[in-house]
This record gives sequence, C-alpha cells and structure tokens, in this order.
Amino acid sequence: MTYKRIKELKKLDSIQATAHYFGIGEHRLRHLCKTDPDVPCIKIGNIRKIIVDKFPEYLEKCSRENRTL
Repeated sequence: MTYKRIKELKKLDSIQATAHYFGIGEHRLRHLCKTDPDVPCIKIGNIRKIIVDKFPEYLEKCSRENRTL
C-alpha cells in the first residue's frame, strides 16, 4: 500500500471498515485487538478504533515474523 493511498484514509477507523479494506475478517480483527498488544488500536468507551496509518506496519511485522493472524 502506498503512502498516498494511506493518506486518503481516516486516521482512526472502525474495525468493520478496516477489516473490509484490508481483507481481514471482522471477528478475527476484533479478536486480535483484544489479545495482541501490538495491534494499533485504541478503545474509546466500548468502541475499538484502528489507527489506520500504523496498521500496514503491523501487518508487515507479522509477515516478517511469520506470524499467523
């Protein structure tokens, strides 16, 4: 994903929108947010938001470490 494409996205986005955009299951992304402290997400009240510009870095890190999502 290019930097220009990332800049078009919001800084924070919902789990649903991020899962759809990156092709990850919504339930899997929710589970990762709850269990993996490296996932770039924040909790606002009862809602979790993904920090979109850091999420590709997280995916690359997982890929380098051969981690399964």
